[in-house]
Amino acid sequence: MSVCLAKANGHPCAPFFSHFPATKGAKLAKQVRLVRYPHKALIFKENTVSNCIYLVLTGRSS
Repeated sequence: MSVCLAKANGHPCAPFFSHFPATKGAKLAKQVRLVRYPHKALIFKENTVSNCIYLVLTGRSS
């Protein structure tokens, strides 16, 4: 159900939310913020503390 909710809202992370129960997936979907970075941008440094998680929807990381 969370996938249908996310797709209905045009959410790009819908497949990720399908791994959670519907209510939890819907709650997570409300917290997501879509951010775009330029090619070769430094998003975070290895071994630093983060306050979020990153899902790579297109492109790749290294």
